[in-house]
Amino acid sequence: MSIRKYLGMGLGLILSAILATSAIAGSMGPSRLTNAGPGWNSPIWPQQSDGFVYFQEQYCVSTATSLQFDLMHHWPFTPSTGTNAQWMSCVNNSTWRWINWYAHGAGVDYSIEYTHNNTKNISLTYFITWPGN
Repeated sequence: MSIRKYLGMGLGLILSAILATSAIAGSMGPSRLTNAGPGWNSPIWPQQSDGFVYFQEQYCVSTATSLQFDLMHHWPFTPSTGTNAQWMSCVNNSTWRWINWYAHGAGVDYSIEYTHNNTKNISLTYFITWPGN
């Protein structure tokens, strides 16, 4: 009889712990990128759940005013693929500008790429967040 008394509370605590750990996001940065050329990739991270990946930048310096970034999906044994390249402005001030992608898959490796479609080098401060790490 006494085990039933605490079963509901114990189950509730276990479910709360599972929910709390699944909501914790991973992050990288803020990191300074200096004079990077087209094709630069951020460090790779393993994503643990579906959700939005946010790429933020500030203090951007480049002779290009629009920059293209892509969320790269890293596959085992085959080349990486982009998920959906997006453009953002390059402005040298403290305002954070951001773009996001919806990424699928637990245990999938991702990175952010400054795509080969760009023609100029860049310097900026960036910050990346992703779900469930």
